[in-house]
This record gives sequence, C-alpha cells and structure tokens, in this order.
Amino acid sequence: MQCAGLFVARVDRRWTLCTRSKI
Repeated sequence: MQCAGLFVARVDRRWTLCTRSKI
C-alpha cells in the first residue's frame, strides 16, 4: 500500500498519480 504514503502528501502532485493508478 505504498499509495498510502502519497495520500498523506496529497499536497504534492504525486498524490494525483496515486489516485489515477487506483482508478
């Protein structure tokens, strides 16, 4: 669940990539 790490940094644009990967 590495995505969780990015979720915390939702301020960063990387969070967007995490969300897109989930879809």
